[in-house]
Amino acid sequence: MTPLYYVPWPAQALYGKTEIRSLDDLKGARFRAQTPIIARMAELVGATPVMVQAADVPQAFATGIVNALLTSAQTGADSAAWDFSRYVYDIGFTLTRNAVLVNTRAFMALDDATRAAIRDAAAKAMEHGWAAAKASEEVQMAKLKANGMQAPEPTPELMAGLRAIGAKQEEEWVAKAGPDGRALLERYHALLK
Repeated sequence: MTPLYYVPWPAQALYGKTEIRSLDDLKGARFRAQTPIIARMAELVGATPVMVQAADVPQAFATGIVNALLTSAQTGADSAAWDFSRYVYDIGFTLTRNAVLVNTRAFMALDDATRAAIRDAAAKAMEHGWAAAKASEEVQMAKLKANGMQAPEPTPELMAGLRAIGAKQEEEWVAKAGPDGRALLERYHALLK
């Protein structure tokens, strides 16, 4: 497979009924956990992970099934998060990307001009996709604020706690992934520097 381009999903924000200044504020919370990674994160925070589909989030908050969640500003706006949550923290959780791939053999069978045209179109699509994702995130966060949600800057204490949990989850993953996984993670960290 040959990657042509990547486009990001919006980052997920942290939502709560009450102010969240540190991980201590999430201890004992009933945390929406739509993936195993988020469920494990909730456990490490000291919260109870609860599986709730996006469409059921408003009712889950209203009935006390959950009182904290991670989701994008888009999903927050789509579910009218201001009806059940007062705070949203733009913590930049997850950097999920969609990838557009082609079969390498089929791609290489194309003439040079066609491959160049496809790569050019892919570069334009990627540029447009990244700009559209950023613009959408800004528009949806503004919508949350316009509807009365408070969006304070996450405290350094909260971010440090989340980073520590992320590091713990990385180590747990590496323990399962073995030496190849560790090498992959080390290459990823080197690229970030």
